[in-house]
Amino acid sequence: MSPDASRVARYLESRAKKHGLNGVVYYNKLASDLGLPPVTDAWLSHPLSGIFDELDNEDDGLKRPFRTALVITEKTKFPGDGFWAMALRLRSPKKTKFSEKEMLIFYTTELQDLAKFYK
Repeated sequence: MSPDASRVARYLESRAKKHGLNGVVYYNKLASDLGLPPVTDAWLSHPLSGIFDELDNEDDGLKRPFRTALVITEKTKFPGDGFWAMALRLRSPKKTKFSEKEMLIFYTTELQDLAKFYK
């Protein structure tokens, strides 16, 4: 794991351990706390994009919940598009899209599993 990914992993794991389901954090709060540039619509060029890919791939390979589920947008109170793309690719490869109901179920389950895992 890259040093930057390790730093983000520790941050998210600490939030999960301390706050459980209430450990969610906005993208820009995470970026600010870690001294990274603000998150904009240019997500793919932001340092967190590659870091999140690395963390999600590791979590999937180790059969544990996505730590990145803790990071949400202020507008929707859900993770961004990159999270859903990884969730489809890694957890539901036969699907091309989640319905809103499936997103809610997947996200709720992922957060609950994450809280249990880091308890």
